[in-house]
Amino acid sequence: MEYFYHYQLCDDKIKEMRDEINQVVERYSDKVEGNISTMYSNQYHLNDECRGKFPISLQVLKDIIADCLGETNVYMSNGWTVYGKRGGYHVVHRHNLESKDIKDICTVTYLDVGEEDEWHCGNLFFFIKGEARNFTPSTGDVIVFPGSMYHGTYPQTSEMRQTLNIDFNRSEEYFPEDFLA
Repeated sequence: MEYFYHYQLCDDKIKEMRDEINQVVERYSDKVEGNISTMYSNQYHLNDECRGKFPISLQVLKDIIADCLGETNVYMSNGWTVYGKRGGYHVVHRHNLESKDIKDICTVTYLDVGEEDEWHCGNLFFFIKGEARNFTPSTGDVIVFPGSMYHGTYPQTSEMRQTLNIDFNRSEEYFPEDFLA
């Protein structure tokens, strides 16, 4: 099933989520070396000892998933935050294959988006129904899409961007060791 949902959170909620995630990164997370899809930016995993330390952000995203997909029993399978830098981007990738039994629900929350020099810089691109599409993010945007959807970003020209990326699934026991297929 292909889908792409967009939500916009209020400034107060984004600030609350950004503060919560930044505290978790500061206290519990280490920078990921050898990122899988992140280029020229800093990525921090929110797994292992970080789990359970950001309940506000998780509940906001679970509520959005319930609203757009009707899924009320979802569990975090993987999480990370990216502090984007000038020139940073994400190579085209997907998080799982259609043939896998467990289908991840991916979320991207734009906690902070700087001003870009040109319309496509820093845009999220994705492929849906055989077509390439672009999305120009703003601070407070939340995107929900299936883990099987190919996606990436164009290099950003702004000096700073922060995203919160959390994948969910429908099975509490499932936790992927290698979340990319």
